[in-house]
Amino acid sequence: EEMFDLAGTALGMTQNKELILGNEIKIGDIILGLESSGLHSNGYTLARKVLSKYSLDEIPEFITRSVGEELLIPTRIYVQPIMELINDRKITIHGLAHITGGAFTKLKRLNNKVRYNLSHLSPPAGIFKQIQKDGIIDLREMYRTFNMGIGFCIILPKDNVDKTVSIIEKYNIKVSQIG
Repeated sequence: EEMFDLAGTALGMTQNKELILGNEIKIGDIILGLESSGLHSNGYTLARKVLSKYSLDEIPEFITRSVGEELLIPTRIYVQPIMELINDRKITIHGLAHITGGAFTKLKRLNNKVRYNLSHLSPPAGIFKQIQKDGIIDLREMYRTFNMGIGFCIILPKDNVDKTVSIIEKYNIKVSQIG
């Protein structure tokens, strides 16, 4: 009865020679994960279904604020640090992926000729742990549906990691090697 739906789109232009399409990704590259601010734009249908047993003011076991506050956390936007990395001619980037709907399956879209080893992912926390517990959802399915705390991935050669991390951290974004 009192529904509200809001959608947004961003569009940009660049030269073909400046595109980072993932075709340069190779064995030995590092995957850096930039922390998400929460659900971002993925999995809200499932999250709403699972969390509807709580009132908007309720604070469930694994969430540090009310359900309503948690669901209204704005999506972190990564454009400033990513543009700084792209414009730094000393840094080589082989792949970029915004981890939203479809979660980590987005990596395969970059380059399906390599395998991605996400061996250093942190265990789910907060909203993700609550959804998994209340929805009785398999961990593998959680990683297929949600960002699980990683909102953006950067794939690059190992010798570019330190400089990249220092740039990302300037923007008060936690970053870690996830694979």
